[in-house]
This record gives sequence, C-alpha cells and structure tokens, in this order.
Amino acid sequence: MKKRLLIVIVAYNAAETIDSVLRRIPRSLADTYELEVLVLDDCSKDSTFLTTLSAVRERHSELVVTVLTNPENQGYGGNQKIGYAYAIDERFDFVVLLHGDAQYPPELIPDIVEPLHCGTADAVMGSRMQTAFGALKGGMPLYKYIGNRILTFFQNSLLHASLSEYHTGFRAYRVASLARIPFAKNTNAFHFDTEIIIQLLASGARISEIGIPTHYGDEVCYVNGMEYAADVAMSTLKYAVQRWNIFYDPKFDVSPESRRTSEVHRVAKTRYLSPQGVALKLIGKRSRVLDLGSSASDLDAELRRRGSTVSVHSPDRHMHGSHIRERSGVLPAGTYDWILLLDVLDAVDDPALLLEHLGAELRSSGSHATQLLVSTGNVSFIIPRLMLLLGQFNYSKRGILALSSRWHFTNRSLRRLLEQSGFIVDAVYAIPAPVPLVLPRSLTARMMYRLAALLAHGMPGLFAYQFAARAHAVPELEALLHDAKRASAKRAQELVPH
Repeated sequence: MKKRLLIVIVAYNAAETIDSVLRRIPRSLADTYELEVLVLDDCSKDSTFLTTLSAVRERHSELVVTVLTNPENQGYGGNQKIGYAYAIDERFDFVVLLHGDAQYPPELIPDIVEPLHCGTADAVMGSRMQTAFGALKGGMPLYKYIGNRILTFFQNSLLHASLSEYHTGFRAYRVASLARIPFAKNTNAFHFDTEIIIQLLASGARISEIGIPTHYGDEVCYVNGMEYAADVAMSTLKYAVQRWNIFYDPKFDVSPESRRTSEVHRVAKTRYLSPQGVALKLIGKRSRVLDLGSSASDLDAELRRRGSTVSVHSPDRHMHGSHIRERSGVLPAGTYDWILLLDVLDAVDDPALLLEHLGAELRSSGSHATQLLVSTGNVSFIIPRLMLLLGQFNYSKRGILALSSRWHFTNRSLRRLLEQSGFIVDAVYAIPAPVPLVLPRSLTARMMYRLAALLAHGMPGLFAYQFAARAHAVPELEALLHDAKRASAKRAQELVPH
C-alpha cells in the first residue's frame, strides 16, 4: 500500500511563478506515493488564487491539486499551520513544504522525502549551507549569508544540535511527528520555521538534511531581516532558559519525561548548598526527624545512614488547608528533634494555617526544643525581578515560579509568616542558584557556583535562589508564666540572708 504524500505550497502574490512550481513537481512521485498538492493562497493582492485554478485545469490536470485561499492574511507561519492541519486531518503520512515563488527546487522532492519513507528521519531540511560558499554562488546576498551562519551557530550552541541551516523553507515532515507537537501555538510570523525545529528537537524527533542549490531570482522578499533575526534569537533563547527552569512557554513543553529528566543533572542535593544540604549540616547524628511533605529521598537516606530515625509523611494527606481544618492535628504521634518542611510551603493550600496548627501542637505537647527547618524559593531573586522589569511573569516546570506554586515568599515575608504563626526564627540561610543541577561538572560550573554562593551571601535579597529558616515554637503563655514565677522565686531567694 502506497504511503500518502502531501505537498503544501504556501503562496503570496505568486501569480507569476506558481505555474512554474507546479510544472516542476516530478510526476514520478505518483509511482511511489499517493500524491496530492495543496496550494494555500494567503489572501494575495494579485491573482494567485485564480491563476492557480486556471493552471491546474489547463496544464496540470494529471496532478491531484487542492487550491485554498485565506479570506484574511494568516502570515507565513499561519499558512503553514493550515497546511499541516490539513495533512493531519486527511491522514497523510508525509508532508513537504514548498514556496510558491520558485525559490526552492521541486525537482528534489523525491530526495527530501526518501529519509522519511525509509524510516531514518522524522524531519528533513533542505540545506543551502552544506557547502562552504554554495549559497553565495547561487545568489544569496552576502549579508544574508553571514546572518544565516551566525544565527545557525548561535542556535546550534543553545539547542545542542548540529544542523547546517535552520532558515530553509524547503522541508519534509513525518505527519505523525507534527501531530505530537503543538505547532498551532507557534507564531504566524516567519520565525515559525525556527519554533517548529525547536519543538521537533525537544520532542526527540530525528532531523536530517540534504543539500540543495540556492536560487535567488526576482522574487519579492517580505522578510525584515533584523526583525527576523531578533525573533529567531529570542525564540531560541526562550527555549534554552526554559530547559533551565527560568522561563516557561507551553509551546516548548514537548520533551518526553525521560528527556526532561536527563536535562537536569543527577546530583544529590545534599552535596551542595541546598535546603537539603543545610539540613544535613544542622541535624546531628541519631536525631529523631519528621520529614513533613518532602520527597528529599537523598537527605532521608543519608540521615538514616548516620543513625537518625526519619519519618516521612506525604503532603497529599497532611498538607492541604482544607484537610487541616477537618483534623484535630497535623503531627503524627511521636517526639521529634527536627521537623522538615523543605520546599513545601509554596504549594500548600494555606501555609499560615499549617504553621499555626504545627506550632500549636508543638506547644501543647511541650516540644519547645523541636527545631523546624523551612525552605522556600525567593521570588525576589534576580531572574524574576528582571523578567518583571521586561513585563514578563512566567511560570516553569520547576524552580521559584513552578507551576505547582501557590505562594511566593521573600526573606522578610517568610520570617513574618513564621513569627505570626507562633515561631521564633533562629537563623535564615541564603541558598544560591542550583548550578550543579544545570551544568555538568566542569571548571566553569565550579566557578559559577562559587560566584552564585558569594553573591547569595553578600546580597541575599537579590541573589539568593532560596531561603531556609531554622525556627522553634514560642512556648505557651501558661508555660512562660510558670517559668517567670519559678525564675522570680529563685532570684528572690538570693536576697534572703543566710
């Protein structure tokens, strides 16, 4: 059974060239594929739509051609979205993108589809840059050639790829691969081509290239070069920082779970200055520890190795405010030296209510010596501040503005929350950015981590990525009154002559 192949021709003011593009499509493709051509006229100001219809009827009747015109201009990216939606809806196997201005060679469609047909690729790019100066010989202006090279180098560096060109308009895709990515969320502008490559790379799709000749004729260029370069650079940078959990855009959230895990380096958080690392330094051997709502498995395992008793309680049973209101208590039975609330307060329904109940139970049980260690992200960290300065407030999969976060804290607001909930804050520790989780071990990574730690210590409000606060519950008033009476009686006895 033949595979189904769709050739999408995006056309804008292409009345003079569309007939030539149709004529150059190899008819031999029909021997291998069930072939259809979709011409999308993007509300052209000339007669592109009517010229195409006439050409198909008079000279290309042997081709199965569908001609559509947009009542409103959708832009280069928007036009592609319609074409790919058509390919998915009509259940094609492969789709080829071609331009109606004859800039790219229809004669090479068999070559660009072959890797898809053989199953060795999910997307194939027709590259004009595989030979050193071939694009210049084909008439590409020098400034475009240099800009193409610079942008491609920049993108390969940030995307960890090795494509020779990102800016070609001659492409072939496996339709199933397109169906797995949210290309409808992409821009309608010219950098749609960049965003769809990023999505494919992020999804783990296999991308290959074939060399194609460069042709620059009399076609009108509708691309603003500087604006396009800025858009491409910004899209690439956004995806790069999203991988570092600084920024979030749902259109780039396409990585398989296994790939997401590999993007975060597996380093035990107890091995550097993190809330878990602080806890490990503070908690003595053979301590009784309650890990309340945390998944700090590395920390728990290390504490047990040192002889401590660690009890872990899941947040879905104990953390939510609505559940706390229905319970008489938060703490499970037992006496503890340490209670850990690491990276928990950000996500609970009502952190104040949780801490109030926690403090009340510690006071009622007389557990004044129990130490509480709480950690939260620092919403005033320099990255969120800069994002706000630029008019951005973006959540991410992890980090300070994680999608699961309901509350955000600074050093002062964390202190105030603890004090108003009945705790005395003994110390606050500034946690630097988790460089070891982002960068692999290297001299550069070590230097960046030391710099982050130095900045967090010197200017915690701006450079601390997280704060960890050590606190203990304020004793009940009755206990304080009892202590005051006992201390007064003891002091009064000192005045009585012996």
